[in-house]
Amino acid sequence: MGAHHVVCIGIDDYSGPSSLNGCAADGEAGSGVLVDVYGVDRARIQLLLNKAATRSRILSTIDALCTKAAKGDVIAIMASCHGSYVRGGGMAVQRVLCPYDVETAHIELAEVGALTQRATAGVKVYVILDTCFQGTITRSLYAENV
Repeated sequence: MGAHHVVCIGIDDYSGPSSLNGCAADGEAGSGVLVDVYGVDRARIQLLLNKAATRSRILSTIDALCTKAAKGDVIAIMASCHGSYVRGGGMAVQRVLCPYDVETAHIELAEVGALTQRATAGVKVYVILDTCFQGTITRSLYAENV
């Protein structure tokens, strides 16, 4: 079996009244389950919690995981944070993740999908989201490939 490449994102501390409780703990707990239950090397898990979970840091971390993974490896992207949607042209709706710096930026699920497509053939990619408005993640994430 190949190597694991993991990022666990948890954001509680949004500015204003939209802060959450327990998402950072979910990120930490998710990494603990991977280590304790599945034997993932803790050194292969990156935690991006609260202020560390900016748009640029999340995207650059996912990009790095997908770039360095080799055939047979497993990538896991876990996020516990706010989710939302933005309207595009017409009736189009884009599902988004809300990073720590959501007041100035968001992350469209299509961006995450594009980064995961960079992974070498034979790499398994798992995306686990505990967010609002993500009921159609697989359709949004891979719509271009259907």
